[in-house]
Amino acid sequence: MKRAELDSNTIPCLLCERDVQMGHPNTSLTDIEKSNFDQGVECRTHGNYGSQVWDMDGTIFFVICDGCLVKHSAKMLVKERDHSETNKEFGEVLKGKNPKPIYKPVRNARDYYDEWFKWLDEKYNDGDSYYDDVSPYFKK
Repeated sequence: MKRAELDSNTIPCLLCERDVQMGHPNTSLTDIEKSNFDQGVECRTHGNYGSQVWDMDGTIFFVICDGCLVKHSAKMLVKERDHSETNKEFGEVLKGKNPKPIYKPVRNARDYYDEWFKWLDEKYNDGDSYYDDVSPYFKK
């Protein structure tokens, strides 16, 4: 099993152990709170009442690579922000009054990714570098 080493700027994916690089050069895992990761998602929790092994003072960090995020998405839920025109107007009305984001109903993450990739495939399947980077994750 790979270990997260503090003097490194990579951390192994929690699921597949692929090394995921920190997004900012010249940083190490000791700077984890100040950085993003390339091709991965950093997850953290400050404790969880239901856990019998992590209900502590402090924070636990782990990373899931993009490939595993898509591969295992049917086991996850997503709560996405609603960016519709109606909510944009609503946000403008509340400007300066500490508006809270409006969310769509929670749904299965695989449904979200299937819909998002279909849109991406229709819009950018023409040599776009972002499309080229993410499309391998969606190949069946």
